[in-house]
Amino acid sequence: MLPDLRDACARAVADLIQAGPDVIVVAGPGAETAEWDPDCRLDLAAYAPPLGPGGQPGLPLALGLGALLLDQAGWTGPRILRSVAASEPAAACVALGAGLAERSGTAVLAMGDGSARRSTSAPGYLDERAVPFDSGVEKAVRDGDLATLAGVDAALAQELMATGRPAWQVLAGALGPARPVTEILYTGDPFGVAYLVAVFTPRPGTSA
Repeated sequence: MLPDLRDACARAVADLIQAGPDVIVVAGPGAETAEWDPDCRLDLAAYAPPLGPGGQPGLPLALGLGALLLDQAGWTGPRILRSVAASEPAAACVALGAGLAERSGTAVLAMGDGSARRSTSAPGYLDERAVPFDSGVEKAVRDGDLATLAGVDAALAQELMATGRPAWQVLAGALGPARPVTEILYTGDPFGVAYLVAVFTPRPGTSA
């Protein structure tokens, strides 16, 4: 992970913890929609040997990185690791997020990439639809426009290899209809993959 991207992720998680949640849900893409043992950790040896091994094989990368960020930030409170399949329709993702938010004091750490087809060197090669797609997602995030985020086209996201789509929509469902205050900490497309790091803060008088 690039230093500026890593620092933005660390700051976002620190802000999440500083808000004082009772439990943090890490939501991210996986092969299936499932809840994982909260004590699971990713075996990072296959991705970054200097970080060392540890954890249970099979934990989705997004959830493993989310758990790692929480550990590095010193979070010792309850956590829920929830993977969401790419096949889940938008309405199901939003409903899942709304269900998670029914528990008071819940915060959501949504993990997942934007499109991976922004250049000829990108994992999915160049697709001219990628940049407009990511720009639309970024605008929705900047505006706190959760309805637009919840309505991101699942089929287009899959074609563009935007694996974060289900997690974004879980987050939208968890935050509810009111527009949150948003702070964007990072945007970029290293390696032809779109990354965006942001913090959503519910407005006073609204639920998280």
